[in-house]
Amino acid sequence: MEDKKRVGMIATIAAVLLCGCPGLCGLVWGAVMAQGYGLQEYGFDVTGDPEAFTAFGIGAICVGVIGILITIGAGVYWLMQVRKAKESEALEDVEIPKAI
Repeated sequence: MEDKKRVGMIATIAAVLLCGCPGLCGLVWGAVMAQGYGLQEYGFDVTGDPEAFTAFGIGAICVGVIGILITIGAGVYWLMQVRKAKESEALEDVEIPKAI
């Protein structure tokens, strides 16, 4: 049972680093891009179509949300493994009396 807990912990840490952090960055970047009109204030040269910036921003928001959901799923998996391990430890301590 220790192996499943370790796998869950490693999966959660990897998901946070590989999916959670980029997901949050994608949400922020997507929100800035979806506005489109405020990019000149930040020093970006916007000469293209503002609808394209909005479309890319909404796409980045969706990808960011998916990354965060993957991280939450890995965390729930890890917590379920820890809970199962505690329940199985509690059940192993019960002694069954001998039959008469």
